[in-house]
Amino acid sequence: MTMLQNLLKRVVLALLILLPGVTAAAGEPDGPAPASVAGTTFIDTATAQQMHADGISFVDVRPAPMYQAGRIPGAVSLPLPGGKFTLQNLAKVADSDDQVVLHCRGKDCMMSSIAAREAVKWGYSKIYYYRAGYNGWKDAGLLVELPTKEGMMQAQN
Repeated sequence: MTMLQNLLKRVVLALLILLPGVTAAAGEPDGPAPASVAGTTFIDTATAQQMHADGISFVDVRPAPMYQAGRIPGAVSLPLPGGKFTLQNLAKVADSDDQVVLHCRGKDCMMSSIAAREAVKWGYSKIYYYRAGYNGWKDAGLLVELPTKEGMMQAQN
């Protein structure tokens, strides 16, 4: 990848992180994240909760500081910003024919849809797109992991 391509990739990722707040403020309360991603299965919070209970792998593609501030219990951090969401890293979490739930912070976040498209391109056939993400999970009152001085603890919202 050339220096210019690398710079452009970083600018696009930065805009994807910053622009959703601007878009929501401009009158799109449902958020800019797409309702579906080709080759994936859209899931709502109830389905995500059942899949979590069934032990399906959850991958959180938010930036590392967001993941550290609170997360869905057991979710693996593979941040899209910073280049940690790669085929090699995803393969450490799940095989291409395993079920995988991808999420970011919620409807105002494009990162999980981008990651889902990439996973499909890499040959993953059972990708579940959880558009509501961490915020939807937390807003539903489901268990989350939050930081404490001693480490992470599980807390009901």
